[in-house]
Amino acid sequence: MQRDGDGEESSSQTGRPSAREEHSHRARRHPRAAKTARNVAELKGSYRYGLVLLLALLSTGVQMLLADTPAAWLLQALLMAATVVTALFAEDAAPVQWRRVGWLLGGSALGSVAVSIAGLGQAGRGITFGLSGVLAIAGAAIVARGVVVGIRVERRVTLHSVMGALTVYLLAGLIFAFSYGVMDAIAGTPVLSHIGSDKHAEEVYFSFITLTTVGYGDIAPLAAAARMTSVLEALFGQLYLVTIVAVIVSNVGAERARRETPDQEAQRPMP
Repeated sequence: MQRDGDGEESSSQTGRPSAREEHSHRARRHPRAAKTARNVAELKGSYRYGLVLLLALLSTGVQMLLADTPAAWLLQALLMAATVVTALFAEDAAPVQWRRVGWLLGGSALGSVAVSIAGLGQAGRGITFGLSGVLAIAGAAIVARGVVVGIRVERRVTLHSVMGALTVYLLAGLIFAFSYGVMDAIAGTPVLSHIGSDKHAEEVYFSFITLTTVGYGDIAPLAAAARMTSVLEALFGQLYLVTIVAVIVSNVGAERARRETPDQEAQRPMP
């Protein structure tokens, strides 16, 4: 029996189209679906974090622009879940990691939906922000691990490594913003000196001006927990920029030297 170059039976021998011909036929009939499949395949295991960064930016914009309502809280949680899923695809996570994170994703999504339907008010706000914060932490951890592994695999720092580092920085700002929302719900009184009615937009605003150490002074922490958290955020923001991001950006395109084993060093010819 004759087979083609990929080891598949030829359609002329079997009287039916081969798997490759069927795939090509489906691609011609459904070009949009085929393009989506190619994009997913290119993302998987590529350590490309452009889409993850875009989702983090979209989530930040949504939280700044939408009113502080249960529908907006649910949308924020779903965007965080989408960010985590995209990061897992970019890293080509192992099945065991998908299972572990899958429980977190499913529980957080179902919990956010249930809280949104129940209409628990400030308690629901605190629960949803807590779940969103946990998802943001998971996303930041996955991206950070992927950046390190990607540099080791490719043995150089790429533009995608820079995007991954910036994604972690952006997610850190959202994590602290969610934490201020949780503190507000637990305390029952504002932990920040809000200047308007959209509390979460101001929490996100305060988080990022603290992370970047801009400090306009129009919003200030009132509670001791908020003051302590803002100090930690400012320290993280500065140390992360002057160490992690600075090192990664300064080494873009530089080849990472391969570490030799003792046997390889012994076999190296003498000059």
